[in-house]
Amino acid sequence: MMKHRNHLPSLLLVSITAVCLASCASKVEYAKIAENNEENTQVILPEIGQTISTRKALELCRYYDFSELVRRIEDDPGNYNEWVFDGCSMTPTIALGNLINVPSLTEICLKHDLAYAYGDPGNSNERKQVDQRFYKNLTEAGASEFAAKALYYSVRNGGHENLCLSFSWAYANDKRCQ
Repeated sequence: MMKHRNHLPSLLLVSITAVCLASCASKVEYAKIAENNEENTQVILPEIGQTISTRKALELCRYYDFSELVRRIEDDPGNYNEWVFDGCSMTPTIALGNLINVPSLTEICLKHDLAYAYGDPGNSNERKQVDQRFYKNLTEAGASEFAAKALYYSVRNGGHENLCLSFSWAYANDKRCQ
């Protein structure tokens, strides 16, 4: 008599691999021009792996109307280091966006990264608000409650300032972790 095995885990692994391969092989144009229709402005969004200078960060913060971050950077531009945009840190961002049905995931993570890079060191309330906005952006873009919560708890647990990682709270600040 032949035993029947549950092939669901194997099928799931094959499906995830197929999505990852399809998204990695697709000809997605990472550097795209975003338009803000209210002000009729355009900005070139960075590619994953691109270095973000303070000047580029200011341009992006102005575009996204992050006025508090613009003020903070302009008050002391020498206080900040350039950094590399890594998409959604520690994930294959494009594949993940396809998997959770959020084509704008890279841009959502860019907004979150800007807020993290130039966050106020030691300000846990601001960090929590940034993470809550990240969750809201994910759900509004079509992520399921499960996917949005998984990403939310990932940034809440992995983004602590005291970890001093390249994606920790206030990571562009020149004086952090010294």
